[in-house]
Amino acid sequence: MTDPSASVAFVRRARAAGARADVRLVPGGDHAMLRLGAQAGFLADLFTTRTRFSGVALSREVAAALAGGTAPLVAAALLEAAGGEPWPVVLYMSVLLLVSALAVTLIHGFGRHEQRGEAGRRP
Repeated sequence: MTDPSASVAFVRRARAAGARADVRLVPGGDHAMLRLGAQAGFLADLFTTRTRFSGVALSREVAAALAGGTAPLVAAALLEAAGGEPWPVVLYMSVLLLVSALAVTLIHGFGRHEQRGEAGRRP
């Protein structure tokens, strides 16, 4: 979660840099900032045009179900097992972060169209 004023400031900086950005604040509502633009481009480049929709959808939804869907349950169990101490939850989240960073590092360059023989071909 971020502070709503920080999100507004972020959008202002992005616009000043030439990006098309917008923010909507709902009075009385929770605030969560979503930054999925980089993820969309990253995932789209991993798949050929023929398999892109299924590949992006499957990879995002399976990851969300496995990591995002189970994270609150695992965190609650770790918190209870540690008697309210937060360090197991921090360790768990750190491991998830390291796995994600390793995956991004290993996949770097994997989705290049030239490597798949798709360069120059029209859909």
